[in-house]
Amino acid sequence: MLTTQTALELVVLFGAATFVTLTCHYLTLPSIVGFLITGIVVGPSGFKLTSSLPSANSLAEIAGVLLMFTIGLEFSFKKLFRLKNELLTLGAVQTGVTIMLVAVLTHQFLDFSTPKAIFCGFLVSLSSTALVMKLLQDARETETPYGKNGISILLAQDLAVIPMVVALPILATGESNLPQFDSQFLFKSTLNTAGVLVAVFVASRYAIPFLFDKVVRTRSRELFNYCVLFLALTICYLFHIGGLSVSLGAFAAGMIISESPYGKQVTADIVPLRDNFLGIFFATVGMMLDLNFVLDHLFTVFGVILVILLVKAFVIFIACLFNRAPFSIAIFVAMMLTQIGEFSFIIASTGLALGLYTREENQYFLSASVITMALTPYFFKLAPKLAQTKIPSQWKFLSKSAEARSVRAKATAKIERSKTLSGHTIIVGYGIAGQNLAAALESINVPFSIVEMNYDSVKNQQSKGTKVVFGDASKLEVLEHAGIEEAKLIVVVISGQFIASILRTIRQVRPDIQVIVRAQYVREVEKIDSEHHTEVVVAEIETSIELLARAMRTYGVDGEDIQNYMQRARNQLTTFAALTSNLSAPVINLPSWEALSSIKPLRIQKKFYADGQSLIDLDLRRLTGSSVVSVFREGIGSTVPDGSFTISAGDVVHLVGSEDNLLIASRYLKTGEVAEV
Repeated sequence: MLTTQTALELVVLFGAATFVTLTCHYLTLPSIVGFLITGIVVGPSGFKLTSSLPSANSLAEIAGVLLMFTIGLEFSFKKLFRLKNELLTLGAVQTGVTIMLVAVLTHQFLDFSTPKAIFCGFLVSLSSTALVMKLLQDARETETPYGKNGISILLAQDLAVIPMVVALPILATGESNLPQFDSQFLFKSTLNTAGVLVAVFVASRYAIPFLFDKVVRTRSRELFNYCVLFLALTICYLFHIGGLSVSLGAFAAGMIISESPYGKQVTADIVPLRDNFLGIFFATVGMMLDLNFVLDHLFTVFGVILVILLVKAFVIFIACLFNRAPFSIAIFVAMMLTQIGEFSFIIASTGLALGLYTREENQYFLSASVITMALTPYFFKLAPKLAQTKIPSQWKFLSKSAEARSVRAKATAKIERSKTLSGHTIIVGYGIAGQNLAAALESINVPFSIVEMNYDSVKNQQSKGTKVVFGDASKLEVLEHAGIEEAKLIVVVISGQFIASILRTIRQVRPDIQVIVRAQYVREVEKIDSEHHTEVVVAEIETSIELLARAMRTYGVDGEDIQNYMQRARNQLTTFAALTSNLSAPVINLPSWEALSSIKPLRIQKKFYADGQSLIDLDLRRLTGSSVVSVFREGIGSTVPDGSFTISAGDVVHLVGSEDNLLIASRYLKTGEVAEV
C-alpha cells in the first residue's frame, strides 16, 4: 500500500533529480551525474530522505529490466548475424581476455579463490550498453567505424551474460581452488535453459506474429501496447523459470518483438522512455552507494577504479588492433567502454546472494561502478583528441598505417549528415489520396516509401514488394526507418490531430525538407505551424473552390477570372488569420445575374432540324430573337462561330436571349418550326 510517507519520498526523489540534473545541465555536466548525485544525496548515505521506499536493489533491477527491453528493441537477430565476425573476433576476445586477466590479478595479488576471481572477472568484463548506446545515438555516431566496433563488443558482452548467469551457481559451489559442482544440477540447468530458448524461438516464429496480426487488426493502440507488455513479461518469466536472468529475458523479448513487422512502432512507443528508465537506474545506483565507505577507503577505492580503467582500456585497445582496426579507432573504442555495465549489477546481486563475495567487497564494486559510469561521458569527449595522436611506430604492424590514416580522418572528424538526397518521397497515410499519389509517382519512376498503421494496407503493399513501414509517423524512429534522412519530399495525407505532431517530428530531423500536408478541415490548419517548407492543401477549401469554379464555368465566366479567384482563395492559406474572411468578396466583375441566366446550352441530336445546317441558313437571330454565342464540339472544344459554321449532331450550342426567345429558338432548332410561346 502506498503510504503518505512513501508518496512524499517519491516526490522528494523525483524533485531532487529534476533540480540537480537541471543544475548539471547549466554546468555542462552529463545528466547521469545529476541522477547519481541525487541518489547519493537522498539515499541512505546522504540525508536518508527515501528510507521507506522499496530497496534500491529492487528499483535498480526493475529499471535494469526496462532498460534491457528498450535496448533489445534496437537490435535484431539479423543485425547480430551481420556483425558475427566482429562478435566472434572482437567481442568474444575482449570479454574472455578481460575475465582471465582480472581473475589472474585478483587471484595473485588479493589471494581470491579461483571461483571468486572468475566472478570478479565477470563483473569487470561487462560495459554499459545503455549508457554507451545513448552517447552514440545522441552524437549520431552509431554507424561510424568506432561506433560499429563498440556496439559489437557491447553485444558480445550482453550475450556473454547467458553463460555467466548459468555459471554463477556452479562457481558458488567451489571451495578454494577449482570449482566443484553437482553434475546432476548442471544437467538440469542446461536442460532448462535449452528448453526455454527453444520455446522462445518457436513462439517468436509462430505464436507472436499470429497474436500481433490479430491485435493490429483491431486498430486499438491501447490493446497493441498491452500486448507488447504481455509478451515481454511472459518471455521474462520463461527466462526466470529456466534459471536465467530476468534482465536477459527482457533483452531477448525486445529483440524478438523487433523482428516482427510492427517492431518499429513498438520501438517508437517504448524507446523514448529509455531515458526515464536510465535516470531511475542511475538514481538507484547512487542510493546503493555508501558515501561514508568511499570516504573511509578513498585511496583503496580509487586504486580499484584505476586498475579497472587500465585493464579494460588495455584489453579493448589490443583486441581492436589485433582485429585490424586503425590506432584511432582502437583508442576511441577503448575510451568508450572502460566503465562497468548495468548487467554487472544483476550478476553482483546474484553473486552476493550466493555468497561469492562479501558486502564490504560489494561496496568496492558499487563505488567503482558509479564513478566509472560518471566518467564515461568525459572519456567520450576526450577520445577524439586522443585518437588524433600520432601512431607510435611499434603499433604500425598492427594498425596498418595507410589504412589508419584514412579511417582516422573519418573517425575524428565531425560527423555531418549528407545533404545529397536520393530523391524518394515518403507518403504518410495510404488511403485513397495516398494510393493515387503512389500510383502517380510510380508512373514517373520516382521511388517512394509508405508509413501506414492500417494492417490490411500494410500487408497488401508488402506483398507487392513496396516498402511499407508500419507505425506512427509522429515517432522519430518510424520516420528514420522510412528514410527521412535521404528523402526529398514528405506528403502527409492523413486527417486528425496527429498532423501537428508529425510535422514537429519531421522538423526535428529535417527542417529543410519540403512537406505537403493534406488537411481535411479548416480547423485542422489552425494547429499547423506556418513554415517556409510546408504547403497545406485543405480538402474543405479545395472542394469549395472547385464547386465555385464549376458553377462559374456553367454561367460562362471567363477562365482567367476563375483562375484568379481560385488563386486568391488558396493564397489565404498562407495567412491563417484570413481563413475566416469572406471568400465571396467581389473580385470578379461580371454582367448582371439576369445576363448570366440568359445563356442556355442545347445539345444537338441527329433528328434535330439544325443538324447539318449553317448559321446563315438557320437565320436564328431574325426568326427567334436569340443568338448563338459559342459552340462546343468534341475534339475541337469551344469556339465562337461565324455565319458559315455548320452545326452537327453532338454539338453543344450556347444561346443567349430572353427567356421567351430562348424557348422559341430551342423549339426551332429541334423541329424547324417558329411559333410564339
